[in-house]
Amino acid sequence: MPEERGTRSLDPIQQLTVAYAYFVKGVQQQVLADLMSVNAGRISEACKRVGSVIGLTPPGYKDREKEDQ
Repeated sequence: MPEERGTRSLDPIQQLTVAYAYFVKGVQQQVLADLMSVNAGRISEACKRVGSVIGLTPPGYKDREKEDQ
């Protein structure tokens, strides 16, 4: 049986760490989820939370906004 991913929340330091890896280093959320042993939703939440505080949007969002206009 495959090992289930934890549903635990990331602590603030872990949230900053995954947001840095995602926004600055370009590491994919699924890869970060595997490394942190959580589901990808927890990584997404952390990136959104940290990104909104420091004014960053996830990579690719600006390109999609331009296409929608």
